[in-house]
Amino acid sequence: MYVLTRDSEINIERVAQRVLEGGHDVPKEKIISRYNRCLNLLPEVLSVCDTGLIYDTSNNNETNLIIRKTKSNKLIVYHNKNDEFVEKLIQPILNLNNYEVIYDDNLSKYLNEDCMYDLKKLENLETDILIEKPSLPMNDINEEKNPEALNIELNTTNKKTP
Repeated sequence: MYVLTRDSEINIERVAQRVLEGGHDVPKEKIISRYNRCLNLLPEVLSVCDTGLIYDTSNNNETNLIIRKTKSNKLIVYHNKNDEFVEKLIQPILNLNNYEVIYDDNLSKYLNEDCMYDLKKLENLETDILIEKPSLPMNDINEEKNPEALNIELNTTNKKTP
């Protein structure tokens, strides 16, 4: 899981608020350098993870899933294709890794005003994009017949399994 904001200024404002509430300060230059370093490390982090979730916490009231890496090396991008920040974020990831990129446009009614998905709205929604289901009937899935079929990633948060 990787949590970020869209701009280092957001982090600077949050530290300033923390100081007003009695917390410790961090110099602006240090916040900016950490922000840039973390964004630059993201492609490398994803390359060593089997799966990954990238969340945007720019809006204090929402946590938005913007990118998900699957075990099958797909990047599911949950945003509007015109979102320059996410497109800029994806380019270095693709430069380092060979991922198939899938833009999820089928769930647009669940977008918030920032063109990102609100996880609270998606909480109980089950789709092939959010839950990758096997393409074979369950009785045909075994390692001997089809070793690739066992590479299934399930998101079972708040869901009961049968």
